[in-house]
Amino acid sequence: MNAPAVLLPYQQAWIADKAQVKVCEKSRRVGLSWAEAADAALTAASGHGAGGDDTWYIGYNQDMAKEFIRDVGSWAKHYRLAANEMQEVIFKDEDRDILTFVIKFASGFRVTALSSRPSNLRGKQGIVVIDEAAFHDDLQGLLKAAMALLMWGGKVRIIS
Repeated sequence: MNAPAVLLPYQQAWIADKAQVKVCEKSRRVGLSWAEAADAALTAASGHGAGGDDTWYIGYNQDMAKEFIRDVGSWAKHYRLAANEMQEVIFKDEDRDILTFVIKFASGFRVTALSSRPSNLRGKQGIVVIDEAAFHDDLQGLLKAAMALLMWGGKVRIIS
């Protein structure tokens, strides 16, 4: 007897697509960001050499950031993955303090929610998720910064 699928077929197809750049136009409240959180948890929990990586989530406001990180934490519990609770972390970017939300996994990888300032992606590696892309103030700058991660083997997910 097979267990029922938790994700809907289109959510499963989104996760199964391993393209370096993925773009999806979506309706509101269809669970695509929720499915992306499931994938982010599995990816961050995977070790080096097993497809593991950091994920950098960028929503257009702080509530979205917290919701995504909470969803990652819920998936980690569902999958029984070793991970810390969500932490609020401040890091310096030039002359500014930036509040981030982070879940660190036993693999050493993490899922971090950043603000949508393009410079926040400088020096990063891994997967960038730009959620509700149409609502970002500087989408062009954000896309340029995100695409720069591709040269280091990163991936970009654009959901809008």
